[in-house]
Amino acid sequence: HAFDTGRKYRMRFDQYIESRRAAVKDLDRKEYTETNLYKDSGWCAALASSTAFGFFTMSMVVLNSLWLGIDANFNNAAVVWQADAGFQLAELFFVIVFTIELAVRFGALKYKSSMIQDGWLCFDLILVAIMLGESLVMLP
Repeated sequence: HAFDTGRKYRMRFDQYIESRRAAVKDLDRKEYTETNLYKDSGWCAALASSTAFGFFTMSMVVLNSLWLGIDANFNNAAVVWQADAGFQLAELFFVIVFTIELAVRFGALKYKSSMIQDGWLCFDLILVAIMLGESLVMLP
């Protein structure tokens, strides 16, 4: 009607309510999970989407947290490379595990630019960069 008369189209209240219901229904259907950003195929996407990978990753986070407490209490060295071999190997192990985890999750992304949409992936990137930087700066 707006085209015929030149006046702005006005929606009736029942039409407005119906359009709002349709919009909300669409929002409910599109629940966000990080796996929505992943490719539909490929080994990185399959691995990153698996329950086992999530369980392994969370297990490593818990173990790393425990290890940080042990390291803080029992490691008297000023830098990692002056510590006993066990402390060095544990630090290297966690750096490698979290770097691989980040690489798998990044490789699983359908569009690499969508990384910024996943706050946890950005957070993990910062943590891995700090861990790698600390390991490289502390080289003998």
